[in-house]
Amino acid sequence: MEPAMAINVSGMIFYLVLVVIALGSNAFFWFRSYRLAITSPSPGIEAQWRLFLVKAISNAFVLFSLSLNIIFRAYPWAAYIDPALSLVVAAMILISAYKIFTR
Repeated sequence: MEPAMAINVSGMIFYLVLVVIALGSNAFFWFRSYRLAITSPSPGIEAQWRLFLVKAISNAFVLFSLSLNIIFRAYPWAAYIDPALSLVVAAMILISAYKIFTR
């Protein structure tokens, strides 16, 4: 492995733990605001649950990307996993924003 490709796996595992915590908290707030949107609907509450849904899905993509980077760290093509999944997350955020502003 080239020095430029060397990764700090212990740092990545620490970040993995942080992403799992963020995913759990965003999923919690998503469920909570979704239930609130069902009982007392409003545009603000709908935007809130959509925001937390997108954040939870984004965290899941980051978790998936980080896991793949750890698993395939010996392969040079693994450097493209994170940028590819970041583009998916960016597209998802743009679609979500479009849906919020067009409603």
